Amino acid sequence: MQNDEKNKVLITGITGMVGSHLADFLLANTNWEIHGMCRWRSPLDNISHLLESINNGDRIFQHYADLRDYQSIQTVVEEVRPDYVFHLGAQSFPKTSFTSPDDTFDTNINGTSRLLESLNHCKGINPVIHVCSSSEVFGRVPKDLLPIDEECTFHPASPYAISKVGTDLVGRYHAEAYKQKIITTRMFTHTGPRRGDVFAESTFAKQIAMIEKGLLEPVIKVGNLDSLRTFSDVRDAVRAYHMMLTINPVAGYFLVNNFSVNIGLNYSDSKYEDDSAGDKHINRSLSIGGRYHIPLDFGLGYIGGHYISYTSDYKSGDYSSSYDDDGQIIESGVLLDLNDFVYLDFGINYETFNDHDSGETWNYLFFDIGVIAFIK
Repeated sequence: MQNDEKNKVLITGITGMVGSHLADFLLANTNWEIHGMCRWRSPLDNISHLLESINNGDRIFQHYADLRDYQSIQTVVEEVRPDYVFHLGAQSFPKTSFTSPDDTFDTNINGTSRLLESLNHCKGINPVIHVCSSSEVFGRVPKDLLPIDEECTFHPASPYAISKVGTDLVGRYHAEAYKQKIITTRMFTHTGPRRGDVFAESTFAKQIAMIEKGLLEPVIKVGNLDSLRTFSDVRDAVRAYHMMLTINPVAGYFLVNNFSVNIGLNYSDSKYEDDSAGDKHINRSLSIGGRYHIPLDFGLGYIGGHYISYTSDYKSGDYSSSYDDDGQIIESGVLLDLNDFVYLDFGINYETFNDHDSGETWNYLFFDIGVIAFIK
């Protein structure tokens, strides 16, 4: 997918996980001139493989600026004069927002405003702009409003989520008031290489590695494993972002989501000794499982001795009855909305078994998948 147009793109937050993967994607799939904006003290680990090209001025350039400083942003915008802008820079860790709410608000809300103001005031440019909001803006969503769509109301549950509501609305304001070409995404969880170790799946992996090295006790600290989470690959996300801005772009609001799962993780490290047989074994296992909610738009019912199907306009547990001329019930039954309780279960289990006496090691990898229905 090679794009031959010589466009300039500005990526805020290029040193982050998403920004660095976007830079990789654009280098491989376009001929664009790539300009990345970051703070002077930002770690460069995620773009270490690009530093030689940056130092040589080979299609990719680095600019120092801070979303909390208007003048620095304006200088970068005037110098780059971009055709496309991906605004990915943010204070992106929800937990930090509880201890530093003001910094989170200033970076994410006012920082977005400063960037869009700078782009609006720069003469002679009219870039297509991606404003990265978050699915966190929806927060606590009642079950009857699932699945979430673009019309779902905001109910943020953290200072970070509130800051992304502000980001979202600042983008809308600039699109409506100044006719800037702004597309806002409310991306759900995306992960992959370079994911910070403060996030769930990364910290699970880090803890497992440290346990294997004997640096931690064999106990994995987790958060709420019963919550419904979504996971997409960051490399799919950046490809979607590029397509969104380049293939018939339409200003508006988009959810970017792959699938929803409940994730469970279990790690065990056990030793077994049989004195009578002289056997000594060590067994380690890692299990990762999930449950994908299958979004069906129909249900089944049992009415008057017959099974019927129906659309999800009905709710689970509704009763349907037929009456004769005297008002007496002649048929009745219960309708079940399959959308409420049909799931795809899956699991991966890795197990290693060591026999100290023989020195032999056995490794096992198990996969399981199935459809399950729960009648609530």
